[in-house]
Amino acid sequence: MEKIQKAGQHTPLGIYLNVSGTQLNITSFALKTILYEDLFSNVMTGYIVMDDAGGLIENITGYETITLGFSTPGTETTIEGTFYITSITDRVMEESGQAYVIHIMSSEGFLDNTIGLSKKFQGKPSDIIQEVFLRYLGIKKNLIVIGGDKDQNSVSVVSPYWSPLKLINWLAQRSYQGAPNKLFFEGNKFFYLASIEDLVRQPISAKYIYSPISTKKYSILKTYGVIKDMAPIDFFDIIEAQDNGYFGNTLLTHDITKKKCDTKYYNYLADYRNYKHLEKKFGDIYMSTFAALDSFRRVKTEQSSMFAENYSANYRNWMPQRNSLLYEASNLRLKINVPGSTTIEVGQVVDCFIAKATAKSPDVDLADIQDTYLSGRYLITSICHSFMLNQHDMTLEIMKDSYTATV
Repeated sequence: MEKIQKAGQHTPLGIYLNVSGTQLNITSFALKTILYEDLFSNVMTGYIVMDDAGGLIENITGYETITLGFSTPGTETTIEGTFYITSITDRVMEESGQAYVIHIMSSEGFLDNTIGLSKKFQGKPSDIIQEVFLRYLGIKKNLIVIGGDKDQNSVSVVSPYWSPLKLINWLAQRSYQGAPNKLFFEGNKFFYLASIEDLVRQPISAKYIYSPISTKKYSILKTYGVIKDMAPIDFFDIIEAQDNGYFGNTLLTHDITKKKCDTKYYNYLADYRNYKHLEKKFGDIYMSTFAALDSFRRVKTEQSSMFAENYSANYRNWMPQRNSLLYEASNLRLKINVPGSTTIEVGQVVDCFIAKATAKSPDVDLADIQDTYLSGRYLITSICHSFMLNQHDMTLEIMKDSYTATV
């Protein structure tokens, strides 16, 4: 097994252009390979920056695929897959060569864009999602269902030529075992069907530390846990949260079969403890915030039992809560840059130690300068992998929904 020389080191397994059954090794042409995985994106995407002095681009007509792989020395994990070429941009031509960017998408995402489903589906949302995935998209990766595969509701739907992923997303909205924030996404190992509540229950996959003034020398393995750079993306915005129904919202339903109108008021503060969170405490700043239930209103029409196999949409059981909980997933986020590792995948939980932004001496005890507001457990919502020469870096977007201490 290859020995690690530095944090972020990687071993390329090769980058190959697949042309009419022939594989062309283009590893030496690739200056940089970027791969994206995102909790709110169904499939992985990326791009490869090419320095082409051999006329390689003449083999690319738009119907080719690229197979690539990378591994982290000292581990048995890899990031690998086959991607379709979706476009070539930023082409610069010179006398002795040319440079351009090849944009890629996972095979399942490309295939999804070619399929329109006109068919009736009936049953539990999770069961239908697994059926659709296996029948139409399950060509390279398996689907992992986290938190069980049963739902509290049944649905009946005729897909009006929706693509498989559009149908899957529609079904995921209506799947509400526990918290109604179930998502379908692709990680670098598998596809996943899981609620955010299911994901935050997972054990910690990695620990990271951010202390800009620290002069402590770390071993190579511990350097993997040192945050090189950090920036906040979003902190709370009370007005925006109210306007988007985070703290509270109202759902008006009209059942045209029963000729009945109903109103569902959702109060996040009152409902907070009904769902699992990353930490146990909730900020006092939110507890004192007026919920403003009427600041965000929706009107939905239902037609209960109009036909023999027609199920109620049950909007009351998932729509108000899902709206609030998905907003929460983008409420307090950080972006951190860390050494890359093929063991890390979107949807994992990490623990971050973040030092207070106050004056401190180089020999200070880190335990005394912990920012209890920013430190704690985070959920990885997206990863940008950057493979360049022998260096693998990751930019993680991480979110938290609660705190280690009351603030």
